[in-house]
Order: sequence, then structure tokens, then C-alpha cells
Amino acid sequence: MNPRSCLVLLCVASLTAGCGGGKKGDQELLQGTWTVVSAEGKEGRGDDMLNSRMTFFGSEVSVKKISEKGVNGTFQLEEGKDPKEIDLVLKNGATEVKIQALYSLEPDTLKLCFADPKQPRPTKLVATQDQGVMTLKRAKP
Repeated sequence: MNPRSCLVLLCVASLTAGCGGGKKGDQELLQGTWTVVSAEGKEGRGDDMLNSRMTFFGSEVSVKKISEKGVNGTFQLEEGKDPKEIDLVLKNGATEVKIQALYSLEPDTLKLCFADPKQPRPTKLVATQDQGVMTLKRAKP
């Protein structure tokens, strides 16, 4: 290999090595299992949702309530918007439901605000008569 080719390879290697050391995006931070610690909606507290789990892997999501069979699907983030948006497509057999929601993400806390699937996306991350908010904590390994 000639010296110029070696120099080019070294430059490319140093540039790509620095790519992974920057700030992680929400897609990467979201990965793993989260447990519902609180839920509020139009009917008040959603205690039946407590301890339910959401697992994010790549662009896939699994939602499982305690003592029930889970549902799987996909998700897509719009972290550049304010407030941040998440779209979930959940599948249960032949039934597919699209949920447009808002989210906020801190290292170990995830908040999701969603309306009924037939309603438009919420505009604020608060529980109201027409939308619910779930707070999840990162599950301990």
C-alpha cells in the first residue's frame, strides 16, 4: 500500500472513530425495557397499567401488561420537534392500531402522552379529559 493510501485510511478511521463518541440520540437512549410507574387519563389514575412493560429494540416495540399477552409493533421518533413525537404501530393478530403520541426522555424516565387512536396527536404532554400520560422508569437488569 502506498503512503498516500495509508494516510487516507488513517483519516477515515479517525473520523469514523469519533462518530460514536458524541451525544446519543433518543432512538439509542430509548432502547431496553421500561416499567410503567404511573398512568393518568380521562378516568383518573390508570392503576391497571402499573408494572406493565414496554421494550424497545431497534425500531420495534413490545408492550405487555402484567398477566396479559403482549402486543408487538414498530415505532418512529421525531425528536427534532417540540414537543417530541413518537408514532407507534401496534399489531394484535390481524388488527393494527396506530398511536400518535408525545414523549419526553430523561436518562431513566420516559413520559408518553397519547390520545385515543381516532383522535389527533396531543399538543401538550399533560393528562386531560381526552388524553392520557404514562410515566415509565428504566427496568433494572
